[in-house]
Amino acid sequence: MERADRRFGLFVCAVVCAGVGFVAIAGNLSPPVGPIAPTMKTLDQVEPRVPINATNTPGDSNSSFRITQPGSYYLTGNITGVTARHGIEIAASGVTIDLNGFDMVGIPASLDAVNASDFNLTNITIMNGSIRSWGGDGIDLATASVSSTRISGITSDSNGGRGIAVGNQSVITGCIVRSCVGLGIVTGNSAMVSSSTCQANMPGGFLSGTDCVFSNCNARTNSDYGFTIGTGTVMTNCTAYSNAAEGIIANTHCEITGCVASVNTDNGIVVAGSCTVSGNTCNANGFAGVIAAGIAVNGIYNTVIGNHCDDNDFGIDVNDGANKIDGNSCSHNNINFDIIGVDNFVVRNTATGGVPNYNIAAGNSVAPRISVTGQDPWTAAGSSNPWANFGY
Repeated sequence: MERADRRFGLFVCAVVCAGVGFVAIAGNLSPPVGPIAPTMKTLDQVEPRVPINATNTPGDSNSSFRITQPGSYYLTGNITGVTARHGIEIAASGVTIDLNGFDMVGIPASLDAVNASDFNLTNITIMNGSIRSWGGDGIDLATASVSSTRISGITSDSNGGRGIAVGNQSVITGCIVRSCVGLGIVTGNSAMVSSSTCQANMPGGFLSGTDCVFSNCNARTNSDYGFTIGTGTVMTNCTAYSNAAEGIIANTHCEITGCVASVNTDNGIVVAGSCTVSGNTCNANGFAGVIAAGIAVNGIYNTVIGNHCDDNDFGIDVNDGANKIDGNSCSHNNINFDIIGVDNFVVRNTATGGVPNYNIAAGNSVAPRISVTGQDPWTAAGSSNPWANFGY
């Protein structure tokens, strides 16, 4: 028995010694010389942006929240409108506001959801959230002439004024504006608008300043026009559908390419002077007694090339002179080509299904320097003239 106890004691001693040895291997437990430094990030390092609230961005007599310093700001919850006040008022340049996916909900007597109060501010970004039911505009950065703004990922719905309004050199992308009493999206000069939709707004969809760019945008069921674009604007791959006036109205020196204008109450596309209209599809425009064209040319020096127009009152309606109407296809319009100006150059077009196919005034050319007077402007199929118009 004593021998067994002795063996057990040796075993316990070995275990204890092994434990002591293990602890010793862990290293020196003495703290290093000098003050102890934190190893975790501070709250400011984790979220360096400023939350929009009564403490950080207190409002004034006409705003619930007011931003007066440059920086990055964000919502931490939904915002509800207050009578006779803007939701967020911006009074500084260099401001980014992230709605953070939250909802800004106004009331009928409220003002704008987001408003710029000082003139000539620059570099403002608003993104990622919902704005609806405000008494004024959804976003108004235009009245104070704010420039170099960026609006991204905003849905502006059922506001009493415009959906989104910005100044010069602005960028709008991925936004939806619908059912606003004012215009949908309004820009100043040199703006870029992409992948955005204006639907069922009262006066119209998109309105731009000069030398802007529109791409992949959609205007549908607005109570007036779909798009009105300023001088020198380029529009590609856009759609104007079922608007209560014209689909697309272009000022001078514009380029409209690869767009669709369909089922609008008035003309599908209307251009003034020196525009290029190419590769567009315009069909079924003209309702409620309105005599409308797929493409209406109301100025001089336009090039209308490679478009397709069908099922309108007029396929292509040219009301002025010195335009080039080249390589278009018009079918089953009441009149496929209505050329009533003079000195227009009408070549390589096709027409079918209209009664008559064409109405081309004297003094126009249907092949190089050949007068229409006394001639059939549609050269028979199989002509060797490469500039001929073909009927089929």
